[in-house]
Amino acid sequence: MELKQKLADLRKGKGLTQLELAEMLSVSRQAISRWEVGTAVPTLDNLVALSNLYHVPLDYLVHDKVEKPSKAPEEAGRPQTKPRRLIKRAALALCLIAAGALMATAAWQLYQNYQVRKAVERAVVVDVDGIRIITDNPQRFQSDPDEPHSYRMNPDGTYEDYSLTDSYQSLLDQITAR
Repeated sequence: MELKQKLADLRKGKGLTQLELAEMLSVSRQAISRWEVGTAVPTLDNLVALSNLYHVPLDYLVHDKVEKPSKAPEEAGRPQTKPRRLIKRAALALCLIAAGALMATAAWQLYQNYQVRKAVERAVVVDVDGIRIITDNPQRFQSDPDEPHSYRMNPDGTYEDYSLTDSYQSLLDQITAR
C-alpha cells in the first residue's frame, strides 16, 4: 500500500478530519490533502509525528511493502502536541506579559506626571542660587521640610523630585518671609 493510502486510512481510522489532523500537526489542511492525494510527501518531522499519533512504526509509513502491525500498542490518552506549538504559545504568553508590563509602566509614568502637574498648579516658585524650586504647600513646608512634595524645574521644562538639604536653609527663610 502506498503512503497516500496509508495516511488516509489511518486518519479515517482515528475518526479525524483533515482539519483536525492539520491542527494537531501545525500544518495546513491543504498539506494533509496533498499528502493523501499523493502530490506531496510529509517532512521527516511530520512523519515521526504521524507515527506517534497513529501508534505505528515509522517503517510502516515509509516503506510501501511493510504491512501494518496486527496489534497496535495501547493508546495513551490524547496525542502529544508538537514542541514547536508549545514554544509558540509560550512566546505569545511572554509577549503579552511584556506588553502588559510596558503598558503598566507607561500608565504609572502618566500618573506621576499628572501628580506633578497638579502640584505645580498650586505651587510656589522660589529661586535659590539659580535653581528654581517649586513646592506645593509652603505652610506645611515651614513646619516639616521632609513632608511636602518638592520639585525642581529643569531647563528643558520637565520637573523632578527635589529633596531639601541643610545647605538650602535660605530657601526656608524665603518661604517663611512670604
